[in-house]
Amino acid sequence: MNVKKDLSLRREAFRLYCTTGNVAEVARQLNLKRHQIYRWALADNWADKRAELRRRLQVHSEIMQKAEESVIVKLCLSEMDFLDYLQGLISESIIEGGIRPKTWKDLIMTQKFILERREKIVGIFTNPPDKSVSLGTPLPKVERIEEGNPSSSTPEAIPPGELKKHLDASTNK
Repeated sequence: MNVKKDLSLRREAFRLYCTTGNVAEVARQLNLKRHQIYRWALADNWADKRAELRRRLQVHSEIMQKAEESVIVKLCLSEMDFLDYLQGLISESIIEGGIRPKTWKDLIMTQKFILERREKIVGIFTNPPDKSVSLGTPLPKVERIEEGNPSSSTPEAIPPGELKKHLDASTNK
């Protein structure tokens, strides 16, 4: 056998050994005698080289996993920041009178959407088992709208400048 072919075959044998970890299997796949593969394995210290390659692969795998987790965490934190901003913007606009929900249900559904997105990001569900929406602060009691009754406590009946006073009064009870 010429030297180049021998070196190429030896490299292929080592590659197979790294994959299988079995000298007999390498000999079978390359159609060579086992004692030849054993000699190469001992001469080139394949067992130690394979162990070192496996250790490096494990370290590399852990680094890749941490990097991937870091990217996911950054994306989740970015989305959480956006949801905080969105919730603040909506709350501020409602208090200042820039947004006037038609019903409390519209307001609750908006808050519920933001809460559900947070739950998906964090993986912790904050809704109680009865599936009711928990917004953190109790909503003021709302009377049913009766036609021709503008004094009702619904969002439509509260003038924009009075909404903040109404919310402050209802949360201080």
